[in-house]
Amino acid sequence: MTPAKVYQRLGGQQYVPVQEGVQTGADLAHLVSHGLPKQTIKRLADSLGVDEKEIISLLPVTPRNLQRYKDTDTLSETVADRLVTLASLFEWGEHVLGKDYFNAWLHTPSLPLGDRPIALLTSNTGAQAVKDELTRIAFGVLA
Repeated sequence: MTPAKVYQRLGGQQYVPVQEGVQTGADLAHLVSHGLPKQTIKRLADSLGVDEKEIISLLPVTPRNLQRYKDTDTLSETVADRLVTLASLFEWGEHVLGKDYFNAWLHTPSLPLGDRPIALLTSNTGAQAVKDELTRIAFGVLA
């Protein structure tokens, strides 16, 4: 899971053009500080194969507020940060479990997490808990 893969999951050059490319976490942080275009939400949803509304429900913005944005309008730093967090998590999850199984896993109640993993992704703390669980799965740690 590299920053370049996370950048591609958000649409890469087509959606978020940058001259130098994205190679480091600092490059991702720079993108976040300048905001991402609204169209990256759709790109992220498409990359996982879920409905755009499902991604929007995980963001710190109301669907009604997003309706006012054009696809090329820049999202706030807070929303952009959550999108990068989700893109990074989705990249890691697909690496660990594979795309189809990861998508099913997100929607299945998890005993260690106490809920469906997707339900925890509305906060950075919840996203970290899901990432930690994926890491335990990747390395075969049961508890």
